[in-house]
Amino acid sequence: MSYIPKYILKRLVPKDAVTLEGDEISVEVTNVISPIPIGDLPGSLKDVLYIDLDGETVFSPEKQEIADDVKLFWDGEEYDLETIKQAGGGTMAVGGKLKVKIPNKWDLSVGETHKLKLKVDIDSPIEIEFEREISE
Repeated sequence: MSYIPKYILKRLVPKDAVTLEGDEISVEVTNVISPIPIGDLPGSLKDVLYIDLDGETVFSPEKQEIADDVKLFWDGEEYDLETIKQAGGGTMAVGGKLKVKIPNKWDLSVGETHKLKLKVDIDSPIEIEFEREISE
């Protein structure tokens, strides 16, 4: 697994990237590294995605309670965990923004700080871990 330097992580997940929008937590990530060939994912993103909140796994291939409620937005188009492979013609370009919205089943509030870890467990796993304050 590759290490992402902090200065790149700050551009990848800006300080104001985690927001509370109604009853959903929203995380916006900007691809600042290289084109990501999401069309090459084996199977569904459901099978390789892990989300940890404050050290507790809240989503994984084994823990799918929120799978149908996850919404992904790329270039103004909405996708789910099954259809995201079609975004950007199968490639997420550098400079593109991916917004992930999940139901706020943990009663998180504006002003709280939480640690998030997102991992895509493929041949060369992608993992980003960051701590952010939830904003409006």
